[in-house]
Amino acid sequence: MTHDMERDVQYAVGLDLGDGESSLCWLSTTERDQAKVHRRGTEGASVVTALGRVPAADLGHRVVIGEDAVLARNCLHFSVNFKNRNGHTDLQAVQFAQVFLSEFFAAHPEVREDCVVYVGHPAGWDRPSVAAYLRRLGAIDVPVRLVAESQSALVHVRDRRAERGGADGLDRVLVVDVGSSTTDFTVVEDLVPRNLPVGAELGCREIDAALARIVRKDFENSTEFTEALGRDGGPDMLTLVCRRAKEAQFTGTDLRLQELRSGCAPELVSLVALSVERLRQIDIRERVVRAPGGWA
Repeated sequence: MTHDMERDVQYAVGLDLGDGESSLCWLSTTERDQAKVHRRGTEGASVVTALGRVPAADLGHRVVIGEDAVLARNCLHFSVNFKNRNGHTDLQAVQFAQVFLSEFFAAHPEVREDCVVYVGHPAGWDRPSVAAYLRRLGAIDVPVRLVAESQSALVHVRDRRAERGGADGLDRVLVVDVGSSTTDFTVVEDLVPRNLPVGAELGCREIDAALARIVRKDFENSTEFTEALGRDGGPDMLTLVCRRAKEAQFTGTDLRLQELRSGCAPELVSLVALSVERLRQIDIRERVVRAPGGWA
């Protein structure tokens, strides 16, 4: 864990900075305890990767993340899906990570004093993109290392082999990591990971984007919808609603967004309300995923 560091540290912090959701865990490097997962209030272990800017007392603004950004009624700016290598990723990803880590370190100051933060990146990213991503994350005031996201499955393979006494069938494992922004592949042979540079830019957010195009087309003549869509944060809120509609269908739950509709910025309420009703009528599996030329 610490072989590539200048010196050993007391704690390792793992930040899964996802395009859709993010999570954080930490563990002591000197003990054999399991990693502890950071839970953020009522959101639990997974935090929606959303960022907002709201007015501050000094007439400036402050950055809020997660559901705090989604449900900010006085939001000056709202964004989701800002993790990408196009232009070597946006500064918003760094701002999200800074706020997330700051909240964690405020609750665990002893970790902040002596740690290294590991941040995942899609295995398919090329070296210039990874290097640029690391430079951006260098703005975080703690040591940062990058590791391919699908490589984290190495820990699972190692643990399974230990539990089963080195059982057959786990000497060569293919890991397929279907994420929001990319689909990555890693081969683990004899506990040595090898990331395959296939660069599959086919994450599940492509489904969200396809749904958003359908909704935009259906409401292109609606003044109420187009005005809301044209406001700051409008396209991002539509993306988030489409993502939750997709998740609701795939999990067999109802698309219930009453809290979102009543909690988000008033300027975006009409967009949320109209989108939700339309998305309930779409068979996402057949029209977007399985259809000819669809995601599948």
